[in-house]
Amino acid sequence: MAAASIVLILNPMSGSGVHQPTVRRAASTRQIDICEVRAGYRADALARDAVDESAQVLVATGGDGT
Repeated sequence: MAAASIVLILNPMSGSGVHQPTVRRAASTRQIDICEVRAGYRADALARDAVDESAQVLVATGGDGT
C-alpha cells in the first residue's frame, strides 16, 4: 500500500507564531507537505486545491479561524 499524501495547512500568523518551527520540523521528518495561508488565500481554498491534487489527508494547524 502506498503512503498517504498528507498536506498540512498552516496559518503562520496565528498566535505568536511560536509553533511554526516545531510544526515544520515535524512535517519534514514525516514527509508532510505544508501549505501556508497567506493574505488573499484562504485555508478552505488551500484545502480544496490539495484535494484536487490528490491529497488523501488534510491537517489544519494554527487556530485563529483556520
